[in-house]
Amino acid sequence: MYEETVRFYDAITSVIKDEAANITLEISPHPVLATSIRECYELTNQQQSAPLILSTLKGKENKQITLLTSLAQLTTSSHVW
Repeated sequence: MYEETVRFYDAITSVIKDEAANITLEISPHPVLATSIRECYELTNQQQSAPLILSTLKGKENKQITLLTSLAQLTTSSHVW
């Protein structure tokens, strides 16, 4: 088995700087990375607007409603258009 240190901050800041990304869709059963992603934006992003961080699922909440709400936020966001 091979183990390597996860360089989460480096990976996220690289995406922020290289791609000018300000939208993140976390695909997971619970939004565990949203806070860390937001912190990375705060430390590296010079944009005035806050990033849009969406989740596909949230623990025991209704899965269909959570996903559809995130998709609605994505399609109506000024970050996209």
